[in-house]
Amino acid sequence: MEARHTWAFPPEKLRLLLAGLLELLPWLHQWHSAVDPNYGASPAESIEALLDAECHDLGLTRVDLNTTRMTESAAPKERKPRAALT
Repeated sequence: MEARHTWAFPPEKLRLLLAGLLELLPWLHQWHSAVDPNYGASPAESIEALLDAECHDLGLTRVDLNTTRMTESAAPKERKPRAALT
């Protein structure tokens, strides 16, 4: 994955990226499950295979990624103060 090899993303940032991909898988399978004749493969299946390979390399499971998503969504977000209305 380019994020790991070229951009040197730390494991925690990769984990968030993979959690996002996992969240998109149902839609990818719904809208992009047909084999693309230009590539000879289904985009959804290709992305799912990439997700599984990266999880394996990082020692993560899909359960770990789901936990990441729940933890991140429950974490309080830092908010910027609103500009004063004048």
